[in-house]
Amino acid sequence: MATTKTRNNLPTPEASAEVVAHIGAGTRVVGRVSGQEDLRVHGTIEGSVRLQHTLFVEPEGVLLAEVIARDVVVSGTVVGNIHAESAVVLTASARVVGDIRTDAEEDSARIAAIDMQPDLFHDLMEATP
Repeated sequence: MATTKTRNNLPTPEASAEVVAHIGAGTRVVGRVSGQEDLRVHGTIEGSVRLQHTLFVEPEGVLLAEVIARDVVVSGTVVGNIHAESAVVLTASARVVGDIRTDAEEDSARIAAIDMQPDLFHDLMEATP
């Protein structure tokens, strides 16, 4: 499934109508998640995520995971490394503890905002059941 992109060829956080797979706010997945379509995460994933399309981490979404996807849009929290084939978009509400890597050419990889909080990892570990 193709994700709507901006004129800069970046995935948009608002592309919800096109996302087929969802992990709900009350859902916690432990293990490996893989797929060939876009995925929107409102809940929690612990483990790893590997997608051939776009991963959307919503503001209430939490990933304690290593991520590999074509595109990654983070509005929530990711504790783990992110590797995108094309683009990583961090919105103003994004929280990331880990390395971000993209295989895209320099002019196509864009980051919307970065908010570094050194105590976030510690707080997340204490809050996770």
